[in-house]
Amino acid sequence: MLAVVVIVAVAGAVWFVQNGQTTAQAVAKQSHPETVRFAYVPAPFNAVPIIALRNGYFADEGLQVEEVRASFVGYVFQELLDGNVDVLSGAETPAVFMAFKSSEFRIIAKHEENKNDLVMVTRTESKINSVRDLVGKKVGLPFTSVCQYNLWKLLRENGVNYTAVQQVDLAPQNMASALSHGDVDAVFAWEPTPSKIIEGLGSQVSSFTPDSSWMMNVYVSKQFSTHTDTEEKFLRALLRAQEFLIANKTQAISIVANETNLDLGTLSALWGHWKFNVTEFNDAEVMVGQAVWAKEIGLVNVTGIPDFAAMVDSVVVREVLDEANKSV
Repeated sequence: MLAVVVIVAVAGAVWFVQNGQTTAQAVAKQSHPETVRFAYVPAPFNAVPIIALRNGYFADEGLQVEEVRASFVGYVFQELLDGNVDVLSGAETPAVFMAFKSSEFRIIAKHEENKNDLVMVTRTESKINSVRDLVGKKVGLPFTSVCQYNLWKLLRENGVNYTAVQQVDLAPQNMASALSHGDVDAVFAWEPTPSKIIEGLGSQVSSFTPDSSWMMNVYVSKQFSTHTDTEEKFLRALLRAQEFLIANKTQAISIVANETNLDLGTLSALWGHWKFNVTEFNDAEVMVGQAVWAKEIGLVNVTGIPDFAAMVDSVVVREVLDEANKSV
């Protein structure tokens, strides 16, 4: 699963967003720090921005980051379009659905990709051990997410009709309760949600990891402030976080485990799932494929496919990467 992280700036809080936090070091180090409103999911695939935040790298660049933490970036994408968020980190699938509504955003970089990060957690009594066992069952997952796309793909590959499985739109933070009360037979989600459910419900649940597609995490922005170098500063902080992550694996895992409330041993065992690399986004064709899927099963009712390649703006990340390479 390629994980595309989209970063969006948010001005105000909304019901599904946890309380924002401000990087205090920016105020201490800069008399007039630039403010960037950043939305993200506190999950392992966002290790790069998490480390940049907790180690004060944004502050070192003169940026005061106002954090908007969400359980699913699809919930805050509209805030980006409304100008309430500057940059957002998230998977490519929510960006696909937002593109059907508006082309007024840019994909400026990607920082992570992974495969098989999605886990199916089931009620043990439901006796679900494979994708084929989902026939006639209720599966909870966030609609318009990479989970929904991968479930469709998995069902098709296993010869199961998409309509044979009842899907329930379910936010990650509500999945454990829904499983425990029998509202759904299974949930399909990205880490750390599955591991937390398994830790909490124990023998009530079982799990398996189907062969899910690559997912990319990208940074998406509508517009930064009038300071033309803000985007460059933001990306430089991410590159510094990436360097720390590579050079200090144990410390990086500890920081991310603390951020995600995930057991240190569990996260250490999962760490190899994610490949962290701040670079250009060159995977618009993946988004085209997901757009075709969304139209095919009726999730959107529009003509044509958005021009995803036109939404990619790699100028600044190329400059930042060139600058970093020259300094080596």
